[in-house]
Amino acid sequence: MTRSGFLALATASLPSAGSLSKAQVAPAPAPPAQSCLDLALARRRPPKPINVRTRRQLLFDYTLVHRGTPEDLDYPRNIRWSVGKVEKSPSPVYSPRLPWERGCFYWPRVLKDGGKYRLWYNAAADETIGGVTQEYDKVAYAESDDGVTWRTPDLGIIEWNGSKKNNIVFNCERPGGGQRAHGPCVFIDPTAPPAERYKMVYGDSPGQRPPLCSLAVLMGAYSPDGLHWRRYPEAFMIHPDAQTGAGYDPYLGKYVAYVRGGSDYGEVAVPSDPIERAARGRAVRRIESSSFRSWTPPEPCVAPDDSDPLDLDFYTNGYSEYPWADRVHFMFLGAFRGGAQETDIQVAVSRDNRRWTRPVRQPFITNGPKGSYDAGMIHVGPGIVDLGGDRMAVYTQCAALGKDSVERQKSPYHGFTLGRAVFPRDRIIGIEAQREQGFFSTRALVFDGSQLAVNVEPTGPNARLAVELVSAADSKPCANYTFSDCRPIDRDGVDLKVSWQHTGEVGSWAGKPVRLRFRFEEMRIYAFQFLA
Repeated sequence: MTRSGFLALATASLPSAGSLSKAQVAPAPAPPAQSCLDLALARRRPPKPINVRTRRQLLFDYTLVHRGTPEDLDYPRNIRWSVGKVEKSPSPVYSPRLPWERGCFYWPRVLKDGGKYRLWYNAAADETIGGVTQEYDKVAYAESDDGVTWRTPDLGIIEWNGSKKNNIVFNCERPGGGQRAHGPCVFIDPTAPPAERYKMVYGDSPGQRPPLCSLAVLMGAYSPDGLHWRRYPEAFMIHPDAQTGAGYDPYLGKYVAYVRGGSDYGEVAVPSDPIERAARGRAVRRIESSSFRSWTPPEPCVAPDDSDPLDLDFYTNGYSEYPWADRVHFMFLGAFRGGAQETDIQVAVSRDNRRWTRPVRQPFITNGPKGSYDAGMIHVGPGIVDLGGDRMAVYTQCAALGKDSVERQKSPYHGFTLGRAVFPRDRIIGIEAQREQGFFSTRALVFDGSQLAVNVEPTGPNARLAVELVSAADSKPCANYTFSDCRPIDRDGVDLKVSWQHTGEVGSWAGKPVRLRFRFEEMRIYAFQFLA
């Protein structure tokens, strides 16, 4: 068909402007005639192969999954997203014990830095000593050699109750009492000069101590060592709350932060009979900066939707970059259900640190049984920590009782302690097949290297996985790399080599567009990687 013939056919199927209600559609200039054709041709044109090189690829969303076509009949089938398993610490790894933590201990941030684990957290005296109201939120510091047993050194930096013999490292640098350094998030800036290598964002309330949850501004501070801090004068945004997640993204070349926001529901925007929106609850918003001094306005990025209970809020975001794999960012959302008075952890994922999805709604970290230290509330502090030996961890702020519990509010330290959840590398969300055989194919890939490794976990007694290498040019299996050639994988491993009857090498296909096909049952696949 000629181009003009195609255009005639395409435009003939469009409704006339007169058939549309003026109340529904505002007048707008007609698009160029060729735009419809260009869009149709673009949809028919296959996207360029994804260059994965030798970088690890996590399978936590549909980005790498081929949708399938009628020509090759490789539609995904009998698969679902599911979360991996975590091992929670049976008891808190740190319980507050210091006088300046008497009011509250919360909002932890752990970094593995210089061969040791370093913890920054909020410590709150929340009381009057000698007629002076103590600062409500201070930033305190602890460190550990194993990430479990913590020491609180006497640093001699900040005076509290007439003495500098404490582990306090920051109190907003303001005279008098009542100000806050709430929800601190410390990160290492790889682009900064030595004096500003460590950065922190926190919520501040100028003036005397305000009511809870009326923080005025998001602020920033910098340090050469993570201990001696100076604050930046600028206010980044207004009305933050809880703990902000922040870091520097080398791909974007920007600082990115995730802050508390709000969401709504129930709006019907018709002129004749509108329904106004109602507040739904807490959600996550995003800001970014090229300088760390001036930030964009907060934009919504993650909020509860119609698949969630109406009483669900995302109280915290637990933002965590994931530098151990290609194009990976996580949020460990504090999913608070007001009716049950429980907060567990759900997961959101992103490839670009801008757009976020929630592939699965089941909790990644669940509450413990009644009476346990995390039965009522779990929040994940920003950042995933590499424990070594293919083990990762997140650190949690936990309480035995629910957020709005009067008993918790009256308990020492508001009932908060520090927990830890450990999991194997990459195993946060994966693609799972159950007893019925599952199948999916990747999109077209270009790789380097000579071997293929997978991170897989059996979920039943009949676990089995086979992999096929397919030419992306014609969708035909590559000779000697078919399912029937593949030596099945039936065991657990984070780096299991895939092999076929005649070879374990894939180097002859390096640099050529291919797709991987997976056929499996009672197995969860988390990642794959081409190895040099």
